[in-house]
This record gives sequence, C-alpha cells and structure tokens, in this order.
Amino acid sequence: MIQIKKTSGLDLMYDEQRQRFILVDTDGTEIGYATTQAEAEDKAKKYSKGEQGFKRVAIIGFDYRNKLIKGQLTSVNTEDESAWVSMEGSEGRSSGRQKTDLRFSTRYWEATEKNMELADKIRVKNEVAATLSSEIEALREQFEKPINKAYFGIKER
Repeated sequence: MIQIKKTSGLDLMYDEQRQRFILVDTDGTEIGYATTQAEAEDKAKKYSKGEQGFKRVAIIGFDYRNKLIKGQLTSVNTEDESAWVSMEGSEGRSSGRQKTDLRFSTRYWEATEKNMELADKIRVKNEVAATLSSEIEALREQFEKPINKAYFGIKER
C-alpha cells in the first residue's frame, strides 16, 4: 500500500492490488475504504467527527464473568454505525481491539465517575455472589446417596 496523506487523524493509503483508498487508524486497523480519494477523505471526516480529529474516550465494560474491564473508544464509523474499542485484558485474557456494532447492543459505557462507582458496586455484588456460590456448593457436597454408577453397583471399566 502507498501512503497518500493524513486526513482527519487517519492515514489515507492506496492499495494497488484492491484498487481502492484505505483509511487506517493510529493502531494500524483498516477502518474504511473508498474508490476515490475524495470519497475516502469525506469518510475520514465522518469517522473522526470532523476535521479536529476524534478524541479517544475512556470506557468500561464487563467480561463474561462480570468482571470490570477498562479500555478506550478509539474510532467511530457513522456510516456503518460501528465503533472500534481497545480493551485491557482481564484475568488471563489478552487485551485487544474489536469492532462493535452500535445499533444492537450497549456493551460499553464511558468511564464517568458515576459509572465507576456503579462498577465498584457490581464488584462488591460479585464478591457476595461468589461467597453464596461457595456456600451453596458446600451444602451440595453434604448430600448423601448420590444417584450414580456406584448407587447401582456398576463397576468402573
């Protein structure tokens, strides 16, 4: 690819093989393309919310275990109603970037003071839930006469 110029905080490249102009963000991710340079520059303005450039926004989300993860909103594509987010890893998971569709879900929130306070309340509730889960499991272990192979006298193979 050939770098043409910077526009609205994005690199404008030309891909000779695909014969189109590509918009690349500061992390090196292709976030849009067009058949003409003018069209690509117009898209860059939309993606970056104007000529002043897109300002990264601190955000939060939750992983599949309801653990808080922090990150940044790195770019927005108003054309396809999506955004790119970069999130820190959480407990054994690597960090990464992903595209999220803004039309169907709210998986991320701005890291405002209020949202951080709510996230801390969720953390406390998660601790309570973990304690309750452990207590329930301890009670389960006290059951007698489980219905399994031994109950019917079936031997291990």
